[in-house]
Amino acid sequence: MRARAAGTHKAIIESLRVATKPYVGSSIAASGTVTHANGGTEAIGDRRDIGNALVSFAFVAVIDGDAQAVDHAKRWLMQVAAFSTFDLDGTRDLVLGHNLAGVSLAYDLLAPQLTAAEASVVRAAIAQNGALLAQAAQSGIWWESQRYGNHNWINYAALGMAALATEGELPATTTNAWKALAVSNARRVRDLLASIVDGTWHEGYAYLSYGLSWHLPLVSALKRATGEDLAPAPLMRGLGRAWAAMQIPE
Repeated sequence: MRARAAGTHKAIIESLRVATKPYVGSSIAASGTVTHANGGTEAIGDRRDIGNALVSFAFVAVIDGDAQAVDHAKRWLMQVAAFSTFDLDGTRDLVLGHNLAGVSLAYDLLAPQLTAAEASVVRAAIAQNGALLAQAAQSGIWWESQRYGNHNWINYAALGMAALATEGELPATTTNAWKALAVSNARRVRDLLASIVDGTWHEGYAYLSYGLSWHLPLVSALKRATGEDLAPAPLMRGLGRAWAAMQIPE
């Protein structure tokens, strides 16, 4: 990945560096308030972006290996892990899902940089909030059965990522249960989407891209971990052609 960041993928990592730089030295509160190193504050807005930012910050830290970037990513990770809950809007939905996934992926990336005590704090937060999201799914919350929608994909992706990131560290009964929920849902999503071969989507490409941006990393990780391919292949094969056909030229 570092070699690609210096070559074929340079533009991608550079955009992540540019997005990360203004936040180096900042802190994040559960309210969504960012306090910058100079004392200035801003509202992050949608608190799903707390989890999203964690992934970007941790990825840049790992690729660059820069001490300042690592310290910044760790600071945000530990601050978010200290929140009383990741369900910041109380809906047991996307804010919880994004923050659980963000903490899980940041933990996976930054684990070698964490002390034993720090790692224990993060794992406890993942355990607490993973249990909350799993309980919501098992209780039949509205998004659980909505397998044509991104709420379902993202929340189950969060559970799956949490399971994979903590496998062998949290009790097997916990991670196995989360992974089983994620795999079962991904199988149903794959089978439901098998009939969509032209790449179109009832909610438009922005919604589809948003959902896939979390669902595809999950199924890719599950394929490496289990060997089972759960990707919605027909939809993906048609997506590029459909998008090209529908997009305004230039």
